[in-house]
Order: sequence, then structure tokens, then C-alpha cells
Amino acid sequence: MKEKQILAIDVSKRSLDICVRPAGTTFKISNDLSGFKVLTAAISPDLDPLVVMEHTGLYSFQLEKYLEGQGYLIVRSLHLKSSAPMGWFGARTTRSIPYGSPSMPGLGGHNSYRPQNHRKVTRLNQLLSLRAKLVKDCGGYKARIKEMLDTELISKSDLIYKLQRTVMTTLNSQIQKVEKEIEVLIETDPELKKNFDLIRTIKGVGKIVAARMLAVTSNFKSSAMPESLTAMPVWPLLNMKAEPASGDDQG
Repeated sequence: MKEKQILAIDVSKRSLDICVRPAGTTFKISNDLSGFKVLTAAISPDLDPLVVMEHTGLYSFQLEKYLEGQGYLIVRSLHLKSSAPMGWFGARTTRSIPYGSPSMPGLGGHNSYRPQNHRKVTRLNQLLSLRAKLVKDCGGYKARIKEMLDTELISKSDLIYKLQRTVMTTLNSQIQKVEKEIEVLIETDPELKKNFDLIRTIKGVGKIVAARMLAVTSNFKSSAMPESLTAMPVWPLLNMKAEPASGDDQG
């Protein structure tokens, strides 16, 4: 078995700070294709490469896609941290996040992990994020109208009321379009659909909550450590109660 070469990456918008173990070298590259090529050039052919990085959404997306295309193993530090003993990791710095990772119990047994359905899960995240923003905006208008009516600042015949109701109607229409797109995305992917249907068998779990569980777990394939999956049926339900779009429970 080859010795591992650990490449610890701290991601920011324009640059990547990298520390290489066991060599202990550090360097900075640009967060673009030219920088990614410098990164892969630093990987030793005599070692088994393992990339440990923060998952920062948009800032890390291109790097993740590039590394996935190159066939490299990616272990997102968030999932390692969630499974590590308390106090394993120190302050949030480039050095402290990855250094404990190579010796974590059980890590060596998960070298076959590869991100799956990366683009579809990313798309699902984007749609859910958009829906959340639309729901928040719609709720804001609803609360504002109610307050104005309750304090008799306006009446239902007032232009201010009518315009805001029109905006709410438009937002609700857009929310429904986004939800339809989410449904189509899941229905057209057998793996997503299978897990989605399984989640929906849990009493009280609606479509949006189920979709969010797929998104935050990358269809239950993003955790490098199996222990981190044990809480999955519980913690998303505690933190992801669906927001109804217009007073009806659509979760």
C-alpha cells in the first residue's frame, strides 16, 4: 500500500492556501484552472493523494469539479470534523483542519469514496436556496400587509395593499415553478429518486425536507466516515422544517 500524500487546502474566493504532508511544504495558488494545474503538478506519482478541504459552496465548486474529473479522492473536512473526537481539531486555520485527518480511525478504509451526481446535487442546492429566498420574501410581504391592516394604515382597496398582494402572487407562482423543477430533477435521477422515496416514508417528512436531506448529504454519499451518517435521519428534521409558501404546509 502506498503512503498517503495529504494536500490540505484552505479555500477563498481568489486563492487557495495549500499545505502538503508529509513534506510539510506550503504554497498559494489562484482559484482557477491555472492554479489547479499547479496543484496537480505537486502531487507525487509515488504516493496515494488525498485532498482535505473546506466545502465552501461556490468558491470550492470549480476545484471540486476539477479534482473529481482528475479522479482524485476528496474528503470534505466538515464531515471529518463531525466524526472526530471532541477537541481533535483546533482553531480554524489551514494547518489545524487537515493535520488530524490522516490518523483518524477508519479513514484508510474509505479510499474508494468518490463524489457522485455532483452537478445534480449542486443544482438541487441552488434550487433549494432560491426557494428559501423566495419564501422569505413572500413571508415578509405577508407580515407587512397584516401589520398595516391590523393598524388600519391601509385598507384592502388601497394601492399599497394591491401592489403588495400582486407581488406575493408572483412570488408564490415562482416558488411553485422552483418546486416543480426540484421534482423533475429528482424524478429523472434514479439514485436521487430512490433515496427521496425512502425518506418520504418517514412520517411527517414532506417533499422539501426530503430534498434538503438529499442536498446536504450529497444523496447520502458525501460522508467519508460512516459514523456521521448515524444522525442523518434526525438532525435534518430538527433544523429543516419546511417553510410554507403561502400559509399551506408544503414541506
